[in-house]
Amino acid sequence: IGAAGACTCTSMSTGGHASGKAFGGVERGTWRNLSSHPLAAKMHKAYASLEHDPKMDNRNVRKRNQKAAATLSEGVSAIGGVAFNLAELFYNGAPGIPADWNRTLQLYVTCMEAPDAEGLSQNSEWLPPFVNNLIGLIDGMELAGMEPIAKRLEAVCSKEIWRHKPEIRLAAAFGSARYAYLESRRVEAAERWKEVSRMGDELAGNPLMLRFVEKAKYQLGKMQNTLAQGGAEGMEAIRAKYDRELARLEHEIEQQPYAKHLDNSEHTVVHEPDRIVLSVKMELPEGESVEEHQRDLESRLKEMWSEEGLEFDVRSSADPVKECANNCGKQAYIEGRNRGGVFQLMPCAACGAVFYCSKECQRAHWPEHKKMCSGSKKK
Repeated sequence: IGAAGACTCTSMSTGGHASGKAFGGVERGTWRNLSSHPLAAKMHKAYASLEHDPKMDNRNVRKRNQKAAATLSEGVSAIGGVAFNLAELFYNGAPGIPADWNRTLQLYVTCMEAPDAEGLSQNSEWLPPFVNNLIGLIDGMELAGMEPIAKRLEAVCSKEIWRHKPEIRLAAAFGSARYAYLESRRVEAAERWKEVSRMGDELAGNPLMLRFVEKAKYQLGKMQNTLAQGGAEGMEAIRAKYDRELARLEHEIEQQPYAKHLDNSEHTVVHEPDRIVLSVKMELPEGESVEEHQRDLESRLKEMWSEEGLEFDVRSSADPVKECANNCGKQAYIEGRNRGGVFQLMPCAACGAVFYCSKECQRAHWPEHKKMCSGSKKK
């Protein structure tokens, strides 16, 4: 979803230049420039230039995305919508921009701190999914991610434009509890979890937020079970109760006006990847050609997964598998990038003896490779 206030939501549309569905197989929300801020037009142009679709990944796209993200960073402190959109970009990642959830969390807080944040706070459709994403990140964050924002989050949640909202008070208490827990301040964490667990009446009618109330009760139950030495049997009962409450709330969430945003958000719903690439090394059965084996393999895959609605593109090569020399785990059979729509590796331009998936991996491996690179030694 797009931001509101200085910026506003538009109909769901694909970001960047990709056509059809964007990253994650769903369409992305964007925002339309309605701000009088001097940076607004520049920010809108930068955001519109982003390419989110990984199928469009190439060197030029990565450079353009990195330049656009750097430009957007100039406006995050001034325009809340820019901070929000950049946060979502770092949450999902894009060509040239690796996912960075710590950065996302910091930008969410920056979004709330922005001078035009009052417009955001008054948008009843934007706020529930935003707080859902915010607390969801906090719930899975480690200490290194919480330390930079803990005091900022507490301070911004106490501002006049935010503090009267129950979901924001929930975010402040939940964040404080999580931070205390990560710092092993268990007594303080328990007190804050209790504070969250008592917010059920205040958040009645808001099932999206009530999920975190139930999570707080679950955390308290785990801590109490440990003190009472309830063991695995006690934990199973606590977990079963928590799962029942979540199932009940999920049904209520589907009836809410903001449910349409959750259905179209790559952040608030876990989506399967839009494509899966498997590199498998197999020995060809005696007397069977490559083409016959490929057809047989494709037929078996369709039989196994036809009910999932998956499409298959099976490709074969008799060449030995090549792996990125930087040991990042990426591999391919044919050198060259994006040949036939399939990710491939690029050889070292000097010697051609090793292969890399990206310039970043090539630079990282160069101190080791230069000792044996024949092309480099000739120079």
